[in-house]
Amino acid sequence: MVNRREGQTLEQWNKKRDELKKEAEKLDPVKKPKHYQVFMEVEAKEIIQVVLDSHLTNDMSPYQIYCLGNTMKYRLRAGGKDDLQQDIDKADQYKEMANAESIS
Repeated sequence: MVNRREGQTLEQWNKKRDELKKEAEKLDPVKKPKHYQVFMEVEAKEIIQVVLDSHLTNDMSPYQIYCLGNTMKYRLRAGGKDDLQQDIDKADQYKEMANAESIS
């Protein structure tokens, strides 16, 4: 919360408050977690959505699509949240799970 200081006009105070709100929205760990920002304003979920909505998933089961989404999630954020190798290992695990589903 921003406290209004003496000598500060209401307009100045409102402008500063609005700037801080915008900055907080950019850093929102729920709506826009930093580790999912791939580049500029593009988030991993936007890339994943394009792939999962494409024709590439037509021959996949819902479970395989789920695994593909998670594989992409961990690859796109690799090293941004957890240890790089841990994220790669998680991605590989989901890839193996999707491949095992296609075999059975």
